[in-house]
Parts: sequence; structure tokens; C-alpha cells
Amino acid sequence: MTQKLTCLIVDDETDIRELLVMTLERMDVDTYSASGVEEAKILLKQRQYALCLTDMQMPDGTGLDLVNYISEFHTGLPVAVITAHASAENAVSALKAGAFDYLSKPISLKQLRPVIEFALKLTTQTNASHESSLEMI
Repeated sequence: MTQKLTCLIVDDETDIRELLVMTLERMDVDTYSASGVEEAKILLKQRQYALCLTDMQMPDGTGLDLVNYISEFHTGLPVAVITAHASAENAVSALKAGAFDYLSKPISLKQLRPVIEFALKLTTQTNASHESSLEMI
């Protein structure tokens, strides 16, 4: 039985969160959303996610804060940073912190779909290799 994949969306702009939720649900991915870093940390403690999409600038912190938190406490969770304030410096910082992708707003569905599919493949492979290594024990 395959478990339905879940995604955490973190963005302080309601319309962008709703667009991402609708897009992911059409791809048969369960979504949970947070409007800031602290709310995202609470949701991360409640369940496992296959993917996290986060905005860069939020009232209570940055996407980098969240990427660093996930790298430390939720190893293996792919994070993509989506921002309206794209710069090479921010992109490098996000990727160094552990994000697997960096996208600029406005984001098109054409851009988003391959990113989501790639992240979900990463998660599926990680889970499969983790399960097979557990079977060897």
C-alpha cells in the first residue's frame, strides 16, 4: 500500500498558498500550509512530509531560517525556496543551507510541476532505500 505524499507550504501570502495547495492537490499530494516560520515548525512536529515549499520573506523569519531548521531536525526533507526577491546571493545561500531548488515569483505551473515531481522522486527513493536498509537488519 502506498501512502499518499504530503507537502508543507509556507508563505505569508494567502493567494499564493491557495494556488500551491490547489496545484499539489491536483497532483494527488496532501498539503498543509503555514503562514510563517513558527507555524511551519509546529506542523513539522505533527507529521512527516515528502516536500516543503517555502517563501523567502515572512513576518516571523526567512525561508533560510526554515531551511536551516529542516536540515537540522528533519534531515532528508526536500525544501524548495520560492521568492519574489530573487538574487544570485539568496539562491546560493538557500542552496548552501540545504534547499534543493530556488524559484522566483510569479511562479508558473510549468515551472512548479517538474520541481514537485523531482522532490517527490527524491523522497520516494530516500524512503525506499531507508526501508530496504531496515530490512537488512
